[in-house]
Amino acid sequence: MNPSYRPMSVEILADKPARLTPRQASFYRNLIAMAEELKSNALPVVFELEGRGPVFLDRGCIKMAEHAGFIKTLKNGPDGYLDCIELCFDVRG
Repeated sequence: MNPSYRPMSVEILADKPARLTPRQASFYRNLIAMAEELKSNALPVVFELEGRGPVFLDRGCIKMAEHAGFIKTLKNGPDGYLDCIELCFDVRG
């Protein structure tokens, strides 16, 4: 996570719907892998990666995933910022 990272509220995310690009497809695969590992459809936007430290999910990819129906409607967390997303399907079987 670079030092310029700032939490954002859902209202600020303005990315438009887009076609499925290789980058967005990779983002979806990573979300599925995270959900399987965490055994949860709810995923944090900011988290720690062993060996890398704190990282965050790309907010543009998040908004495009919402437009595509891959994740549920975005909501701000208790602090007023996007802190969690939820897949629209259950990876737990």
